[in-house]
Amino acid sequence: MPRVRMLQSVAGERFSWRAGEIVEMSAADAKVWADGYRGELVRGEQAETPERSQAAPETAARPRPGRRKTS
Repeated sequence: MPRVRMLQSVAGERFSWRAGEIVEMSAADAKVWADGYRGELVRGEQAETPERSQAAPETAARPRPGRRKTS
């Protein structure tokens, strides 16, 4: 689905979007909203998912107990 970055805040009976918000919508709706005045098409950005928005766990190698570091 196309994504549109809203350039202006808009609200209707069943929606409200803030300026700067990225909204997924049908291709037909994207053509209407992405007119350069109310919104613009977003290209080449990855969709924000819960898995990607969280920080990656630290995976630094820790020395094993009982082993010595060699120079």
